[in-house]
Amino acid sequence: MLDDNLYDLMNWSMAIDGIFFWRLVLDPRPKPPARLGLGVRALLVCVVVSPPILVGALPVLTTSITAA
Repeated sequence: MLDDNLYDLMNWSMAIDGIFFWRLVLDPRPKPPARLGLGVRALLVCVVVSPPILVGALPVLTTSITAA
């Protein structure tokens, strides 16, 4: 990043966003007081976590190296 302040803001906003997300997913209460049921929470984790795993695996699993 070109600006340290913007980089810090980005990191803090992602950390706070992550806290809100995992608080929603790991809520131990059952569905009526909690916002989401257990199945929806599990699906939400799969949907959110899968793309970064695939993007991270792509460079590792590619057989050819191309110079940019």
